[in-house]
Amino acid sequence: MNKFARMWVLGVLLFSILVPTTASAALISFGGRVIATLPCLNGAIYTSVFSARGATPGLTEFYVWTPATLTFVAGPPRNPGQQILGTADVPYPCVISVKPPIVLYGLRMFMVGTSGAF
Repeated sequence: MNKFARMWVLGVLLFSILVPTTASAALISFGGRVIATLPCLNGAIYTSVFSARGATPGLTEFYVWTPATLTFVAGPPRNPGQQILGTADVPYPCVISVKPPIVLYGLRMFMVGTSGAF
C-alpha cells in the first residue's frame, strides 16, 4: 500500500471517529417550567420555558416543538406549569399568522420529556 492510500485510510478513520462526537456536542440541554404554549400554523408548538439552567436560572427561553421531535410518553408541552427537560439544536420558525406575516423563532426541540398534564 502506498503512502497516499495509507493517509487516505487514516483520514477516513479519523473522520468517522470525530463526526459523531461533533454532532452530539451541537445539542443544547434545557429544562424548567413551561410558562406558555402557542400553537403554530406549521404544526409546531411555540413554548416559553422558565429556565432552570445553572448559569442563567430564572431566564425565559423559547423553544419550538415540532412533529419530528423525539417525544417521551407524556407528550409534547401543552399546558403552563408542566416541567420540561430535553435537548435543542437549531433555530426553527413558528408561523403564527400569514397576513400580516408573524413568525416567531425558537430553538427546535430535538428530544423532549414533559411532566403529566395539569
